[in-house]
Amino acid sequence: MTIARSLLIQNPKLKLILVEKEHQLGLHASGRNSGVLHAGFYYSPESLKARFCLEGNQLMRQFAEENRCKILQTGKVIVTKSESELEQLHQLYQRGIVNGVDLDLLPAAKLEEKEPFAKTTKEFIWSPTTAICNPREILKALELEIKSLGCEIILRQELKQIDGRVATIGNNEVHFRHLINATGGGALKVAAHFGVGTEFTLLPFLGSYWATNQKNIPIRSLIYPVPHPINPFLGVHWTLTYDGYVKLGPTALPVLGPERYRAIDPINYKESVDSLKGLAYVALGDSTSILNIISSEFMNLSKTHIVNAANKMVSKRVATSLWKKKPSGIRAQLVENRSGTLVQDFVVKRAENSTHILNAVSPGWTSAFAFAQFIGREFVLGQI
Repeated sequence: MTIARSLLIQNPKLKLILVEKEHQLGLHASGRNSGVLHAGFYYSPESLKARFCLEGNQLMRQFAEENRCKILQTGKVIVTKSESELEQLHQLYQRGIVNGVDLDLLPAAKLEEKEPFAKTTKEFIWSPTTAICNPREILKALELEIKSLGCEIILRQELKQIDGRVATIGNNEVHFRHLINATGGGALKVAAHFGVGTEFTLLPFLGSYWATNQKNIPIRSLIYPVPHPINPFLGVHWTLTYDGYVKLGPTALPVLGPERYRAIDPINYKESVDSLKGLAYVALGDSTSILNIISSEFMNLSKTHIVNAANKMVSKRVATSLWKKKPSGIRAQLVENRSGTLVQDFVVKRAENSTHILNAVSPGWTSAFAFAQFIGREFVLGQI
C-alpha cells in the first residue's frame, strides 16, 4: 500500500491495481505487527535497513498525524544485565550515531528519569524517537488514501500464472507493464514465476507475545536488552501497546509455513518442505551459533522462562500469573542457501517487467514509507 501511494503521488496518471488474496488488506505481517516505530540504530550503516528506518520513522509519524492515527511517544531504554554487555552497548550506540539517530548513552543513575521500572549495570541507551502506533489505524488510512488516488483493489484473488506481460489473477487475465511483488511471506512463491530468488529459501519464524493490562505494571517506555551481535531477533523485551497493554516477548521459533500461526492450522505440504529445507541449510552451513540461538529459542515456549528473562531487566519482579497469550505474527525470514546464513537485510531483485521485494522483515513496518519511495524511484518509474 505504501508503494501504491508513493507511485500515484509521483505519477497520478498511472493505472495501478493492488491484488490481495485475502478478503481484506493487512491480515498477515502488517496487521499483526507490534506497531513499534524503531529509531534505526540496530542496523549496519551500509544496509538498506539503516538507510530507510530513520526516514521511515519520520514519514510514518507524519502520515499518522495527518490522518489522526494515534502515536504513543514512549521512547526506549536499552539496558545491560552485566558488565560483560557494556562493550556491545557502546558498539550499538556508536552504530546509531553513524546512522544519524538521536540517541543518548547515559549512566545508570539517570535511568530513573527515563524509565524508573528498569534496571541496568553502569550505563544504558535512551532512544527518544522510538514510538508506538496502531497498525490497523495506519492500514485503514492507507487503504482510503490509495483508493482516493485512483488505485483499484482486487480482493480474494491470487496470482496463478505469468505469461509475458499477462498475469492470471484468479480466473481473470490482467495485462501489465510492470509487476511489483511485495507479498511478504508469499514473496518467494511469486518470484518463482519470474525465475527470481532461487538462491534463497524461506524459513518462517513465529513470534508470540504474552500481555497484561498496563495498570498492573508501572512502565512508561519500552525496555530492551542488549542484542546478541549476530542474532537477527532482538531478544525478550517489554513493549507498551496502543490499547493499554504491556507485552513480553517475542519468541522466534521456526514454523512450517508463512501463515501457520497455530499448531492446529492446516499443514501445507510444499510450505512445510520448504521450511525444513531452510532449517537444513542453516544446520549444514557455517551458522553454528545461529543454530544454537534457534535451539535456545525453544526455551521461550515456557511462559515462566520468558517472564524470568524479562524480570532480569526490571527493578521489581513481576508474577508469571499476570500474563495472557496474545495473537502471534510470523517473520518471513530468508536463508541464503549456499552459506546457510539468515539474510540480515532487505532484498530487492529486478527482473524483466517486475520488481521483487524479498526478506521484508523488521524494521519493514517502520521503513515502509521511505522504502516505498526508493522502490518507485529506483525500480519502477524509470522502467514503465
